[in-house]
Amino acid sequence: MRKPVFQLIFLLLITFTPAAYTQILAPSADFSDTTFYYNGKTDSIFVFNIDNDSPYIYADTVNYTGYTFQWESYSPGIGFQVMAETSSRLKIPASPVSQGYRLVLNNGTSDTAVCWVFNNDFEVEIVTKDEDGNITQDALTSGDCLFIGYIEMDYIRDTLFYYNPSTNEKLTFEMAYTYRYETEPVISDAGVGSVKNADPLNNRLRFYIQNSWWEDAIYTITIIDDAQLERSDDVNVTAIRPKAVLLSPTAAPLDDRDLYPNRSEAYYNIYGEDYNNKHKPAPNFYLFESESKNADSLTWHFGDSTFVTTDTSSVYHEYKNWGTFKPRLEVVNYFDFRRECYDVDVGDEFEIDPPQFAAGQKGSQQNAFTPPNGANPIWRMVDVSILDFEIAIYNRYGRRVHYFKGNIRDWEGWDGRVNNSTNMASTGVYFYVLKKYSATPSFDETPHEIGDEVMKGTIHLFNTE
Repeated sequence: MRKPVFQLIFLLLITFTPAAYTQILAPSADFSDTTFYYNGKTDSIFVFNIDNDSPYIYADTVNYTGYTFQWESYSPGIGFQVMAETSSRLKIPASPVSQGYRLVLNNGTSDTAVCWVFNNDFEVEIVTKDEDGNITQDALTSGDCLFIGYIEMDYIRDTLFYYNPSTNEKLTFEMAYTYRYETEPVISDAGVGSVKNADPLNNRLRFYIQNSWWEDAIYTITIIDDAQLERSDDVNVTAIRPKAVLLSPTAAPLDDRDLYPNRSEAYYNIYGEDYNNKHKPAPNFYLFESESKNADSLTWHFGDSTFVTTDTSSVYHEYKNWGTFKPRLEVVNYFDFRRECYDVDVGDEFEIDPPQFAAGQKGSQQNAFTPPNGANPIWRMVDVSILDFEIAIYNRYGRRVHYFKGNIRDWEGWDGRVNNSTNMASTGVYFYVLKKYSATPSFDETPHEIGDEVMKGTIHLFNTE
């Protein structure tokens, strides 16, 4: 059961005679106003918040030297009754709820002053939440996913009132209020998760949450009245809208033994760290990662007419062809088993390197090697986005000493042996010819061969046997 809220109401009506200026002051009051009587008179109203540690009203003693002070209490239907207090100030008690006071000053002639004083307190309670503090399902919208729903809060205070001492008429006093809202975690996106206030429903306030956020958040709503008294309550608002965040894809290392198992050690050496730091080839796997929020399902579109749907935050995709691609990510959040919300993030364009023979590990195409025992025992071209090719190497007499045709990633290079025999080629200058190769086509193109004898060069072999 909620504890009752006590608000003490005092009435002090200031009246003036032509020769006196009796006033009651309240320098520590949290708010002040004036009464409204139908006979045209007005009196001061002072509001003290419940936590005010100096709830006093004072007689203005200027020009009242030698006067006596008498405080009187007011009761509806009875009038003013003398109190024991005779000092120039009166401490406002915590009860009863409604009580009036009059100050009488006397020095052969009397002067009076009266005002209303309120002990101010109120409570608030969010009613659209369950016993666990989560927003109730009926407060969620069934329409646009950008508009999440509403929070209803009860605004509970005893009615503040005063009396017209001439007629005993009971009059109501109301204070206005403002509100603010805070979220945890803090929502930094401007306009996202904003709270709007609708018209009050009796003593119940309804706050609409617009442009819903994509993470569960605790909303704290604080009511502030004219006396700057604040009361708050909070509710956990369940996110219904997802946020799609697609990171830029990264090329998987070609020497990743999980993605490219059962390869030779020569392959892993050829396509090792130095290669992977420099090139983005095809065919190759690319890692796509998501930092999406509140997503139950993720559909990855890779820009090559393929897609896959997962519930994971990352996925590998193998691009067969080189070219320029523009991926996108579509995410879905399902809530209350009946409704779903979507979001899309379109990634930046990224390029896979076109077919080429690239610079070697030493910054230029390797043209010298030292088989079989030297520092560089293998000669090999550095390939990017190339599939099948054909290479022949000749000595200076035109005799072929090495030949390979097939997938270039199966070619381990020339180790100096003559036609893969046990005989090592002698020190000297050798000539290579790329008889032909087919490169991976750009997107939506068919594989194509790039003519005969498109590349020639020399190799310097230093036999270290």
